[in-house]
Amino acid sequence: MVLLNELFTEAVENGYVTKNPARKVSIPRCKAPQETRAMVEAEVRRLFEKTEGRDRLMWRTLLLTGIRVGELLALRKPDMASGTLCIDESSFEGKSSTTKNRKTRFVPIPQSLWSELESWASGVKGDLLFPTSTGTMYGRSAIRSRTC
Repeated sequence: MVLLNELFTEAVENGYVTKNPARKVSIPRCKAPQETRAMVEAEVRRLFEKTEGRDRLMWRTLLLTGIRVGELLALRKPDMASGTLCIDESSFEGKSSTTKNRKTRFVPIPQSLWSELESWASGVKGDLLFPTSTGTMYGRSAIRSRTC
């Protein structure tokens, strides 16, 4: 904000604009950022007890790998290789997009999860690991509304 005001002040002084449009702009008050709380073991156990099938596998993948929800929804079968997941895309409104940091990373997977994912992938049609019923990519909001 300060930089913007200074740039316009300089523009006024040099005759590029007649008035500084940022002169009365102030930074809005925002809630202080808070650290996200990690789940405790009892919460994880309860989550696994109350879910099954695809939903349980999705939760296990999220919890055991630390990937983001959008990255999970964009996983493709070819992203599974040698006990790792290649995280190179994310789901944005049901379409393939870049990851949050725009980088590709490889996430190791515990053997038990690897076996479950391989078994799951063999029974899913198409390229996506967790497709919708029509074979397309989920958007994060669709998943959020399903699990709430």
